[in-house]
Amino acid sequence: MGNGSGLTRLVSSLITIPTTIVVILFAISNRGTVEVRLWPLPAEVDTPIYVLALVTLALGVLFGGVVAWLSGGAQRRRLRQAERRAARLETELSQTKSELKAARQTTDAGTNTGTNTGTNTGATPALPAPAKNMTRLAS
Repeated sequence: MGNGSGLTRLVSSLITIPTTIVVILFAISNRGTVEVRLWPLPAEVDTPIYVLALVTLALGVLFGGVVAWLSGGAQRRRLRQAERRAARLETELSQTKSELKAARQTTDAGTNTGTNTGTNTGATPALPAPAKNMTRLAS
């Protein structure tokens, strides 16, 4: 695993362990009961204070996570589009490489049979010579 993974684990531990300790101490210190009523409903619930506080905290974290996830929708959409474009470009590059390889093999085959009159002696094959009797377009 890379250094980023170890650093992430360390930061996560430095946040999670103290938070867990604080939550446990809060629960131990606030065991008294409280009466909870929701105005339009006639029901009442007697619950320990720490349960009420922790449920409220959990709902807040959940709500915040949903809001953060929804706000990242546009960025995720752009990422998916970029991934599709990268895949398309990789396919196009692969096709172009295979076409170039085939063209080089054809040129090499022409060089070996003596049909190419170029003076290229290097590793790269010479391009075919342009046609000698090309007509120019009148302007």
